[in-house]
Amino acid sequence: LSTLDSYTAHKWFKSEPYDPVNTMIARILNMKKLSRSSLLLRGMQTQTTRQLPRVASKHLDYSVLAGRLYRIGGFVAISSAIGLASCNGGGFAYCKASTNDIDTSDRLFETRGGSGNLSKNYELLVELYQNPANRAEVCFRLARSCYNLISSKDPLDAYLNDTTEKKKKLAEEALRYAQEALDHAPNDFRSYYWNGIAIQSMGEFEGTKYTISRLNDIRGYFEQAADLSSSEDKSTAMVHYCLGSWCFSLANLGWLSRKVASTVFASPPTASFEEALEHFKRAEEVNPGFWNKNTLMIAECYYKLGDKEKAYEWAVKAVETPFQNVEDEVSKQAAQNLVSRLS
Repeated sequence: LSTLDSYTAHKWFKSEPYDPVNTMIARILNMKKLSRSSLLLRGMQTQTTRQLPRVASKHLDYSVLAGRLYRIGGFVAISSAIGLASCNGGGFAYCKASTNDIDTSDRLFETRGGSGNLSKNYELLVELYQNPANRAEVCFRLARSCYNLISSKDPLDAYLNDTTEKKKKLAEEALRYAQEALDHAPNDFRSYYWNGIAIQSMGEFEGTKYTISRLNDIRGYFEQAADLSSSEDKSTAMVHYCLGSWCFSLANLGWLSRKVASTVFASPPTASFEEALEHFKRAEEVNPGFWNKNTLMIAECYYKLGDKEKAYEWAVKAVETPFQNVEDEVSKQAAQNLVSRLS
């Protein structure tokens, strides 16, 4: 380390074979020796951070934990979002997230479904989370990222969700971050919204009895989110979508699940397709055409209520609603199937 220079380091990174799963573009503008056992990397620019710890571990004998490179006497943090990392004698100062960092996170999330954008977003948020000052903005976003990673079909996200065990871990993380969001941002409707979502997600791994036992909690979180959100905020549409989905799932509950509910509650919660339809249509009023899944669910409600004409009308709208990611494509296919059944 005492003789390491930027040219040698640059050569090490460039010598790594191209990996289509973990594509790396790294450029070290300057490397300055701080001591025999700690370094400062300046101006590191990366497309992804996943490959860098592997490279450094191979060439520098660093140990790797949580996306950071550790060595006795100091460590280097790899992050294009946090920026400069000082590691003299083990010291390290995290920077407060800038508006740019949050915008980058949201942009990665909105374009999920390809290029490993969900996993990139997750890595960025985990770095930003390290500074407690960031957590009001970061916690609900981490819950959102974990939840969406569970069902991601993007091959570049597979290292996080390619086993049931990893998916369950993501669900547990989502719930933990959502609960922490309530501590840091108790007046933000998104904190309550993501608690409702995270509990539902845990139900997929814990089973029907768990989900049924938390039904009132889930609805309570969504209702609190609706109360705190502004009617002018278009993101409120998702809160009403979730309330509609809650009502639809309960109205559509099978006989066996109802028996389980009767063992958990003296008076099990109830809901109707009419209530579900009211919430889905309210979401559409707040933000018309915002999501083809919501449009599809309006069609499904009308179908369940026996109004096939309106079911067909809304199913066609769902097919025609522009989509931005893989999830939207799945909803479009479901809407096309409903159109075929009703034709």
